[in-house]
Amino acid sequence: MTELRQRMDDAMVLRGFAERTRQTYLACVTALARHTRRSPDQLDATAIQAYLLHLITEKKLAYVLPCLSGPSYFRLDGLGTAVYLPNR
Repeated sequence: MTELRQRMDDAMVLRGFAERTRQTYLACVTALARHTRRSPDQLDATAIQAYLLHLITEKKLAYVLPCLSGPSYFRLDGLGTAVYLPNR
């Protein structure tokens, strides 16, 4: 497990997230990193929003909440920085 992934998982454990929620959020952040071909700590709000748009328009996913929550949680707690992700 990479240091960034471990930090994100540790932060979720401390907050009392369920095992399945942690697995889902980590999988979403991994998918985001693979899609952008960049480390999650190198992504900004624009890259995350573009990925979410890709999920909705190209992958036709109607329910992207876990994929929204995972990266935004990573940005907020894993790195200690905030990212603006607008509400619907």
